[in-house]
Amino acid sequence: MFNPFPYPFPTYAMPYMTTSRNKKKFNEDENRAALLDLADRESIGIVHVFNKYYPQGGVTVAFKKSSEFNSTRMVHVAVVTCSPHDTFNKRIGTRMALDAFLDGKTIMLPLLNSYERDDVNGAVKRAFERMLGY
Repeated sequence: MFNPFPYPFPTYAMPYMTTSRNKKKFNEDENRAALLDLADRESIGIVHVFNKYYPQGGVTVAFKKSSEFNSTRMVHVAVVTCSPHDTFNKRIGTRMALDAFLDGKTIMLPLLNSYERDDVNGAVKRAFERMLGY
């Protein structure tokens, strides 16, 4: 007797399963795109700090300069951490950090020196790498 399935289970897409999964993934992608668009319009940056050779744990930082003037050293930051027992995921970290930032769960840190004022992204990344010892 000919078996149409080479495996003991069907490998084709099950319509009743993929519909809800695809709809959920589509909604997550739409929400993520809207969140990233809002972050871009509000000039909110994202930095991921983790050990790429041992990707357990790490932090994601959402940040924004507290003022558009060049003389300021202050940066608003929202930090979310990944457990050292979990694998770091940039997508999850980005979503959580932006949610925290937009909910007002931020602190102000004096992270910008006079030579780093043009590269806020690099200044925030270096500061958190030093704090975490990476």
